This record gives sequence, C-alpha cells and structure tokens, in this order.
Amino acid sequence: MEHKKLSILFIDDNSDHIQILSRAFEKADPSITLSYFRDGEGAMNAFTSWKDLTYPDLIFLDLNLPGRDGKDILKFLKQSERFRQIPVIVLSSSDRMEDVRNAYQLGANTFMSKSIVFGDFFAIVTSVYEYWSTIALLPS
Repeated sequence: MEHKKLSILFIDDNSDHIQILSRAFEKADPSITLSYFRDGEGAMNAFTSWKDLTYPDLIFLDLNLPGRDGKDILKFLKQSERFRQIPVIVLSSSDRMEDVRNAYQLGANTFMSKSIVFGDFFAIVTSVYEYWSTIALLPS
C-alpha cells in the first residue's frame, strides 16, 4: 500500500517526549511534516488565530499541560467547525479509566498511555503511522 504523506502536530510540554516521537516518526517516514506546541496556551492561541488553510492530518495531545490543559484543547477542537475532523490521539501519562472515558467523551479518536508508548515506542509509532497513512482515510 502507498503511504499518504502525513502532517503531525504534537501538543506536549515534555520536550523529551516530543523528541522521541519525532525521531520515531521520522524513522518511519522521513517525509512526515512535524510541528509542535509545548503548552496549552500556545496551542489555543494558534488555533484561534489560524490563518493557514492547511491543517495537520493528526494531532497528538497530552492531557496534562501547563496553562490550558489538554481537555480544554480537545473540547475546543471537537466543537470547532474548522478542526473537528482532525483525528486527535490523546497521549497521556495517566491510564486512569476516568481520564480515558473523559477523553473519549470529549471526542478523542484514540487514547494511548505514555507508559505503553514509550515502553516500545518505535513499534507503537510504526503501527500508528501505518494505520493513519495507509488504512484510514483522512479528510483533505
């Protein structure tokens, strides 16, 4: 199967996590476009003033962010006419069932625990990449 070139946005305050995920995605496909925000305020400011007509294909969102937390961002994205179609993968240090349920209720497309992801991050990132770039159809 042919891979779709993906544009991925990370919203995470942990620069080590962003770096690890970025390297894994770049190893899976060097043509991937990666961008990031390190706090909720910066992400929200960018979303509310977004002038570019190209949106990311996927958003990886940490729930525990300084300033505006990931739940606020997820709620905003899924209630927004402009952004609701973008799949949001919640990547959290929490694996509490309450957080999982809450994320899905707010519109998350996937919830992944960082402990699982970083335990075998390359295999997981490869699986995520394969799914979103070859199997899933994404809006253009």
